[in-house]
Amino acid sequence: MPLPKIDIPAYTTSLPSTKKEVRFRPFLVKEEKILLMANQGDDENEKVNAINQIVNNCMITELDTSNLPTFDIEWLFLQLRIHSVGDIIDMRFQHTDPDNPCKHITESKLNLKDVVVKYDPTHNKNIKITDDITLILKYPKLDASLFTLSMDDPDKIIDFLSSGIEFIKEGEKLHETKDYTKEERKEFFEQLTNQQMQMVQNFYETQPRIEHELKYKCEACGSQETVILRGLQDFLG
Repeated sequence: MPLPKIDIPAYTTSLPSTKKEVRFRPFLVKEEKILLMANQGDDENEKVNAINQIVNNCMITELDTSNLPTFDIEWLFLQLRIHSVGDIIDMRFQHTDPDNPCKHITESKLNLKDVVVKYDPTHNKNIKITDDITLILKYPKLDASLFTLSMDDPDKIIDFLSSGIEFIKEGEKLHETKDYTKEERKEFFEQLTNQQMQMVQNFYETQPRIEHELKYKCEACGSQETVILRGLQDFLG
């Protein structure tokens, strides 16, 4: 006689990037194991791969999660955590006011259901760099979140930013950058002025992200503090 099947609940949410409604199931023991093993190590790539794998495993709606932007994956993982583990998490803070030093650790609780995706009204995927040329950018995937725009390595910055251009509109002509080599894309990007490159960087700095403002009062000195939480690491790290 076969063992019984356990009914698994299903939930719905909307993708922040497209507003498309998708269905998912909560973590199972096998997903908890994947996450636990990834968190035991110090390899950030393993943690990113674990998050991607868990989101993919738990989706009921057919969806190519490998191509979802970072904020979609983060939002989906947050919903999975809420429906699998619970919506309340314990957090610990120490304020760092140089004029009022205090080493006390204040404990606080955060309801993950209060976390939202923040949209910057100035954000735009279409970057007009000249009267005739417009860059159409694409959102980075979760693994790209490991990259920081540090001026320590300008070659990596150019590689990263140039890889984010999906189309180049030249008048009525549309160039799809995947039809060109990495060297050709890089050569094109290196023609940009500093001001034009800043416009591209602004796309990444203003892209949608999960965010929450949390206020708390230090239990020892009474200082009122405000913490801005952004990205999965801040919420679940």
